[in-house]
Amino acid sequence: MKQFDESTKHLEKALAISSDLKLQQSADDEDLTNLQHEIWRTDFEEFKTAEIKKESSFQVYLLLIVTFALAVTVILLLVKLNKIKKTPN
Repeated sequence: MKQFDESTKHLEKALAISSDLKLQQSADDEDLTNLQHEIWRTDFEEFKTAEIKKESSFQVYLLLIVTFALAVTVILLLVKLNKIKKTPN
């Protein structure tokens, strides 16, 4: 009977350890899933940030081109007006 009681105690300890291991594994799996989601979110944010920077750069270059074109147009118009004023009628 003593061996049976000891065997029962060992079995209960083994079951408790098994249960603890399953709980720990579940917690580790949840932590791993959360970390993976964090990595995906960070990657997505970095991608969107790079996309916004690229778009902003394009807009700045476009604005510079438009400004340059407008300046050239104004200069040409001023030159044309000066020529018109200088020509006698």
